[in-house]
Amino acid sequence: MTLFQQFCLVLANLVLALHVAFVLFVVTGLVVVGVGRICKWSFVHNLWFRAAHLAAIGLVAILC
Repeated sequence: MTLFQQFCLVLANLVLALHVAFVLFVVTGLVVVGVGRICKWSFVHNLWFRAAHLAAIGLVAILC
């Protein structure tokens, strides 16, 4: 395997890991917000968490 092929493999794995992390953030974030509201978890009312989650959902909506 050449150095370029190894680089491409590492880059592909990085893109896959980022994609999985993004999907997990969007899906689990939605569940956590719903459950957190019922259980009165304080971090689900954090502005940065809610804004980041809303931005992620918006990005998915725009790109799909």
